[in-house]
Amino acid sequence: NTRVYAVTATAPARVPLSATSTYWYATMRPNANTTFTVTARDVPGNARTVSATRRAAILAETSAKRTGTWSARSGSAYLSSRTLASAKKGTKLTYTFTGRAAALLFARGPATGRADVYLDGRKVATIDTRAGSNAYRQAVWVRSLTARKHTVTIVVAATKGRPTVVSD
Repeated sequence: NTRVYAVTATAPARVPLSATSTYWYATMRPNANTTFTVTARDVPGNARTVSATRRAAILAETSAKRTGTWSARSGSAYLSSRTLASAKKGTKLTYTFTGRAAALLFARGPATGRADVYLDGRKVATIDTRAGSNAYRQAVWVRSLTARKHTVTIVVAATKGRPTVVSD
């Protein structure tokens, strides 16, 4: 009779969750504080509410340290109307930030390729940006992290037949 009976997210929106939920998909505005609030109730009716305030910051490609050849592209489909693209194997974009989560956004399409992702100097993923049709502002790699300073590096793999990676 002391197990969790119900969980409800009340901010930034009211969302009923299952008693075993560990996440929900919520949206937040960049560079603005967003408070997330969750209430859990047990079978006897006791309730506990907790809140956390977070801020999502967008780091533009121009803030990344570039290694190798990257070409600038512009267009309204890209986030902030700008992006960087490379088709040369081993070219890198390195972002340094302090935070507890990270997401890498890419433009995807039939001719885009793979890249390796390094977190704090260690390879953690190989992502493939290929898609059946063109798509922009796509979060291809997302990671929860320990709150501290981190470095995330994208290394172009130059996939045969579709070497280009477009960091958005």
